[in-house]
Parts: sequence; C-alpha cells; structure tokens
Amino acid sequence: TDDGGVSQLNPLYMKYTPGPSGHFAGQHGYGYRSIEEFVSAAEEVNSGAATVEDISARDVLATIDTTARVTAMLEAGRVSLDNGGAAVKILYAGCGENDCGAEPTGLQLEK
Repeated sequence: TDDGGVSQLNPLYMKYTPGPSGHFAGQHGYGYRSIEEFVSAAEEVNSGAATVEDISARDVLATIDTTARVTAMLEAGRVSLDNGGAAVKILYAGCGENDCGAEPTGLQLEK
C-alpha cells in the first residue's frame, strides 16, 4: 500500500529463502526466469544470432510490443477505479470504422 509499503513478497516471482538443502532456490520463480531470458536474449541480439523481432516473436519475454497493450489495460483499470468505476476507452492510432492499429496511443475517460 502507499502508506504501509510492501506487506508480502510474491514467492512465485522470486524465492528469497533457502531451499531444504540450505542453498539458493529462487531460480524457479518467474522473476529469475525472466531475468535469465532477458540476458540470453541480449546476448543473442548483441552477437547477431537473433533480432529484437525474433525475440519478440518467441513470446517468452515481455517486450515493448506486448507490454504497451497490457500497460494500457492496467492503466485504464486504475483510471476507472480512481473515477468511481467510470468507463475508460483505450485509444488506438489510425482507427477507422472497424480497423485500428495494434498499439494504444492514449486513454479517454467516459463520464
């Protein structure tokens, strides 16, 4: 919370306590795997073995291609909650009658 700070760590993101053997056991959480995937992807791109588009197409690592849409949805939910449950429209560039671009460009509060 804003007032109380973090009240519980997410054990699925990273395990911060030792496993039964007393050694690090955080490598099975999705946070550790995300970092591992990011480092591997950076090595591939830097060596020329893959492009950013190749990495994004694998759909195993959050990239700007996917996070912009998810972030817009989360932000629309937050704006709605901040405004008493009012509807929030996610805006897209180049929208015709039924044709929109895939990337959100803004939010519009529907009052």
